[in-house]
Amino acid sequence: MNSRLIFVEGISGSGKTSTGQFLYRQFLLNGLDASFLHEFHIPHPIHEWYLTDPHEWIDVTLAHWRTFVDDMLGSENIVIMDSTLFQGTMAVLLELDVDRDSILDYAVQVPEIIKPLNPALIYFYQTDYRKALLRIYQEREERIRIKKDNYVRTIKYGQNRRLYGHEGYMQFVEELRDISNELVSKYDISKICIENSAGDWKGYHRRIMRFLSLPYIEDIVAAGDYNGLYRDLQSGQECRIDCNSNMELEIRGFFPVVKFLCLRSNDTFFIRGKAHELIFQRGENGDVRNMISRWYIKESEETIWVKVE
Repeated sequence: MNSRLIFVEGISGSGKTSTGQFLYRQFLLNGLDASFLHEFHIPHPIHEWYLTDPHEWIDVTLAHWRTFVDDMLGSENIVIMDSTLFQGTMAVLLELDVDRDSILDYAVQVPEIIKPLNPALIYFYQTDYRKALLRIYQEREERIRIKKDNYVRTIKYGQNRRLYGHEGYMQFVEELRDISNELVSKYDISKICIENSAGDWKGYHRRIMRFLSLPYIEDIVAAGDYNGLYRDLQSGQECRIDCNSNMELEIRGFFPVVKFLCLRSNDTFFIRGKAHELIFQRGENGDVRNMISRWYIKESEETIWVKVE
């Protein structure tokens, strides 16, 4: 394993965040120093969400890449970036309706800048793209589906083409996918491309670990310790954590849909695919008594949930 920078890329909902969380844990289990940067991490070393002038955005983000590389050269840390090479950068230029040639001209400069870190790219794709995007769309919470449908109205790309709704969003994402596919073929960096329509995540993760020349280490969790009903002290909202037949921890009632937990560190879990973490606190007898939830992408208030059964 000699890469210092790992990119996980693919369309929205394709498994980038959950794979980044998985890699972070595997790197720790392998004795490596690692950091996982979610696309919306604040502050983010690369992203500039609020710049609206494309030329300024390009100059600033290229400078960010150079600064990031300079800072990394003195560190042993391995950084895993979710949606930074394509989704959080090329997408911004496409939102601003920058022409394709200018986007590609920007994009081909990045690999040369980051070359000293020996970067590696994990790229998820789907052969039947529209079917995959529709499945992802249907699996999302209603509030996110509404947000996606309205999104294309708010960006120059959609406004200049009078796009709206789900079909407008699909057109935007398809063009972003085409740009990403072209860049994957052009980039002279270590990469693995995985068709992930079948949802065989254990198989995909094993392939990724072989690609990175690291052993896949089974993570053993004493799942029963965390089972139970929890109540938010402020709102009174309740959620339940249970271990399913696959020995995975499920959380119900925290989000509108069932989510899974994956271990981050001792008594601390990621909510898989989300920017949340749960920290479990134990009493003097060693039993779990509280759960603290917080965003791990930025400084935020912690919410305390008491275990009530």
